[in-house]
Amino acid sequence: MTNLRPAAIALISCVALATAPAASAKPTVTVSGSTSFFPLMTDLIPAFLKEKGPVAKFSVFGGGSDVGIADAAYGRATMG
Repeated sequence: MTNLRPAAIALISCVALATAPAASAKPTVTVSGSTSFFPLMTDLIPAFLKEKGPVAKFSVFGGGSDVGIADAAYGRATMG
């Protein structure tokens, strides 16, 4: 997992910056989906926030890949 951390932090950074509505507002990044992805995100988000500061708010939900795809497709999640 250590090798994936820089790439995952870069991905989270891109999503956080792309979803920012204004320079002064913190975007909310909602991640939904795979139950195997859930523990990874719950480990990486604190590392991201420690490195980058509180530039975004994050919500992470499991539920399965189908749920994540549907949530992203219907606008309920930023990443699914």
